[in-house]
Amino acid sequence: MLTISPLTNTLYVKYNDQTYSLCEPFVDTENYTYDENGRLIGADERLWLKSDGGSYVDTGFIADNASRIYAKIYNDRTSCFFCSRQGQQNQSFGFLWTADNLIRTDYGKSQAYNIEATSGIYIIDKNKNVTNYTHPNGQTYTLTQNTQNFITPHTMLLMASYSTTNGGIGPANKYDHQRHYYFKIWSNGADENTLVRNMVPVPACMRIKDFIVPENGMWDTVEQKFYGNSGTGSFIYGRDE
Repeated sequence: MLTISPLTNTLYVKYNDQTYSLCEPFVDTENYTYDENGRLIGADERLWLKSDGGSYVDTGFIADNASRIYAKIYNDRTSCFFCSRQGQQNQSFGFLWTADNLIRTDYGKSQAYNIEATSGIYIIDKNKNVTNYTHPNGQTYTLTQNTQNFITPHTMLLMASYSTTNGGIGPANKYDHQRHYYFKIWSNGADENTLVRNMVPVPACMRIKDFIVPENGMWDTVEQKFYGNSGTGSFIYGRDE
């Protein structure tokens, strides 16, 4: 098996200007937990996935006014931590670092601003119209917006965002400076029964039951499904010590 994710100490094969690495499947019981059937059910929260500037993940999820996202993301500059939108203040569900270096949360047609953004890890719980997040300064903040009814026009992306013009068509921006640790999505707020994604980073060649991960990407423990690169290039996989 070959993978486009760059591996060390292995054979490389170049074909049609694409370099592949020889993939030797393995099981990782140090960083991951599995159930009795071999399904991946948990991961070390220090693991992360990073774009090389062209790669991003399409979660396939359409957000609406009742959605909830709980995520751990490192960011160090202007970008969307996550967002799907029609345009500025138009059918938007997201959390952003603005060009003015402020934290902003988008919900439908409203935008709520908070304190200055700084480099570091953010833990974000955006539950319908209420957003709680832990800032790198160690403080937890709450932003509350008026309830609305809306559906975002596009799927939620990781490490990329849609344009704010032309109906939000994209992805217009891809971010090589973010690290995504985990990404959970509920389709109906805090109701645990409606958890639809629980995405964690996985490396190329890791074996999950009968599946061999073909490249660095995200694994959803809810669907037991791999989400790879929807863009160009490849992901960088790593772990904080």
